[in-house]
Amino acid sequence: MIRTILSISLFFCSTLLFQTGTAFAAQAKGCTRATLQAAVDSYIAAQKAGDPSKMSLASSVKYVQNWMEIYKEEGLWNSPLPVAFHRSILDVDACRTFTTVIVTEGNQYVIGTRLKLEDGRIAEIESMYTTKRDWLFNADNYLKYSLALVNGKIRYIHTLTLTVPGIDPVVIMGRQPEQKPKSNPPAKAK
Repeated sequence: MIRTILSISLFFCSTLLFQTGTAFAAQAKGCTRATLQAAVDSYIAAQKAGDPSKMSLASSVKYVQNWMEIYKEEGLWNSPLPVAFHRSILDVDACRTFTTVIVTEGNQYVIGTRLKLEDGRIAEIESMYTTKRDWLFNADNYLKYSLALVNGKIRYIHTLTLTVPGIDPVVIMGRQPEQKPKSNPPAKAK
C-alpha cells in the first residue's frame, strides 16, 4: 500500500516537473506571444497568397492535412484563399498556436490549423478543413456567429473545457451569462 502511494506521488511530482520544465524550455527557446503571433501572421499571409514560402518555416517541417502526413506541395496552403475571418489561440508554454480560418467566397472552407514552433520557426503544420461536400457545412453561418461572438452580440455561450488526465483543465471558450439586476417589487399602495 505504501509503495502504491509512493509510486503515485512520484508520478504526479514527475508530471509537475515535466510541465514546469516544458514551460521553462519554451521560454528559454525564445517562445513569446510576439513570436507566436508572427508565425500565425506568416501562415495567414501564406494562405491568402497560396504561397507557403511566406511562412517562417524551420529547415525540417512536418505537414499534416486532415490527419494524413503530406508533402508541402500538396497542402491547401498552396491555394490562394480569400480569408474572410481568422482567430488564433497562442500557447506560449507549449510554443503552439491554433487558428480558425473561414473562407466564404468561391470554394468555401472552415480550416483549423495548429502550428508548432521550434527556435522561433514553424516546425509542424497540422490543418483540418471542411468544405461544402461535408455534412452540415455552412461557412456563411460559421462566419456570422464567429463575428457575433467577437463583437459581443452573443451574450451566452456554454463553457467548453478541455480535460486531459494528469493536466489541469483548460477553458477553451466560454462566457458567463450576464446577470440581470434584481428589481425590487413595487410597493403596495395603502
